[in-house]
Amino acid sequence: MSLDLYRRVIESPESFPVKGDADFVARGNYSYALIEATGDDHPELLLMVHARESSPISVFTIEDESLVHADGVLIDGAPGGGGLRLRVKGSISGSGLYQIDHHSLSEDGQSTLFDFTDGQLLRVEEPSFFKLASPPSDHHDIEWFDTEEPSGLDEWEGAGTSSSSNAEPVESTAASESEDWGTYQFTGVVEKETALELMDGGGMPNSEPLDEEHLVMVLDSPMNITAQTVGPHTRSAFIGEVNLPGFFLQDESYDWSQHIGERITISAEPEHIRFPTDASLPLGMLRVFGFNYIK
Repeated sequence: MSLDLYRRVIESPESFPVKGDADFVARGNYSYALIEATGDDHPELLLMVHARESSPISVFTIEDESLVHADGVLIDGAPGGGGLRLRVKGSISGSGLYQIDHHSLSEDGQSTLFDFTDGQLLRVEEPSFFKLASPPSDHHDIEWFDTEEPSGLDEWEGAGTSSSSNAEPVESTAASESEDWGTYQFTGVVEKETALELMDGGGMPNSEPLDEEHLVMVLDSPMNITAQTVGPHTRSAFIGEVNLPGFFLQDESYDWSQHIGERITISAEPEHIRFPTDASLPLGMLRVFGFNYIK
């Protein structure tokens, strides 16, 4: 199957407005992914509109050599700026797409399977609950590409369209260059959160202004990590976000604000990350004080 119809979408994403109930303020950039979601060995196209707080995801397929844009939308992000987190996962079995929701302070998540039927995204199962540290075996992470980079389409076509539905996503070239990557890799969307949002409406630990702003990365997939706290001591925790302070431990600085709304990957060594022991915001959140590489 030719993917040229999908190329039309990624070359002009603004020409394909969201079809569904989604409240968002677009930032002007887009990402796409190819994923087998219908069990027919042909990929569907996902198009994400990067937006403030939450980003809508549209689904496209090709039927009878025509492009079909599904009615309905999935959501990625933190709607309302509170503790709710929404993610979209693929299905290893090709059974559809999963909408995941969880709270940033919880270790539990909820998974809802959506299917692509007669041009519509429809919920096909009641939501199921799971531990974020042990996701259902059918979940798999989605590899996203910027619409300015057509390599995602090229890689799929290069692999042939007869790939099995449970094939793993193709590893990107940049990620395979191990000499550039550190011990830890964090992938997610950079967001700006206020003190009020970080404390989920609760009291401020140091009487911070409610509108005080902090930059965080909302991880695509929560992870277990062990990092230094103070001196030789370490702490292990299950995290869904990391703090991106502007000043590093060596009095160097980096302007993370240039990445707001973008999905990036940061590589870091153990000395680049630390759990705070004070009561400053974001309270207890892992902090990245340096990096080897950003993609």
